[in-house]
Amino acid sequence: MRLLLCLLSASVATSLRAAPRFSFLQTGVAAGVAMMGMDGAKATIEVGGVTVDVGGISKIGKEEIMSPKAHGTTPHPVQVKLRWNTDRGTADRICSFNRHYAESPGYYETTSYLKEVSRESETVYFDSVTGKPLFVAPRGRSMEDFLKESQAHVRP
Repeated sequence: MRLLLCLLSASVATSLRAAPRFSFLQTGVAAGVAMMGMDGAKATIEVGGVTVDVGGISKIGKEEIMSPKAHGTTPHPVQVKLRWNTDRGTADRICSFNRHYAESPGYYETTSYLKEVSRESETVYFDSVTGKPLFVAPRGRSMEDFLKESQAHVRP
């Protein structure tokens, strides 16, 4: 399941919908949003038996990242076995054949995510195509706060 990690105000989010993605990313606003709260410090941690590199500075990629590849905009389809009973076809459409939106609002509520995700410890979230760790959550907040924010953004 690919997840959006944008912490934008409603007015910036509205602007995003109205403006082409790349032109927004070239603005100073995008750079400021991408770097909020990041000091560049890096670390390697272990969470649930998985070693994850964390921290660093967010990088804004070039438009070529989304250029056609062997499978849409990715080299191959999403992995066969996804966590939380995530539908592979939906995940593949979102990850490999999508330029503008992620999953439908509330999609994660139709999976087993809310039943299975740990409320006591951090969870490592992985890229659906490569299997590489993407981020760890909740970090610096409770799981309840993470879920409330997810509900407010309509996706974790």
